[in-house]
Amino acid sequence: MKIQKTDWNDLPLIDESKLLSWQQIYPEDWKNIVSEILELFLVTSKEQHDNLLLAFKNLDEKNLKSIAHSFKSSCGNVGALRAHHLLNQIEMTGFINEKKHTEAILLITSATYTSSVEALKQFKIRHSKAA
Repeated sequence: MKIQKTDWNDLPLIDESKLLSWQQIYPEDWKNIVSEILELFLVTSKEQHDNLLLAFKNLDEKNLKSIAHSFKSSCGNVGALRAHHLLNQIEMTGFINEKKHTEAILLITSATYTSSVEALKQFKIRHSKAA
């Protein structure tokens, strides 16, 4: 299995253009739509994150990859590019016969996810106040 060469740290934490693109589709109500999308992400992603860590703890590679795939999609939908990239690495490689490597990626992914959540909350605050 080939690991992607993109350096996750070179990617933006959040690609706000992903969320701002909804403004073109729903110019009248985009703030409410984005707010709902972010609220749904905040609720479901917490569970996905916890389940990902549990699958790793249980050495359940099949479930680890499956959860990483779903979690990756959720992150992609809200423009959380770093988390999306890291979760793709987990999905593609699983344990790659080296648990420590996967553990390192999971630690980075957890920190990135936490930072992404905070950035998305700030985005929501900024754009709910905008005229």
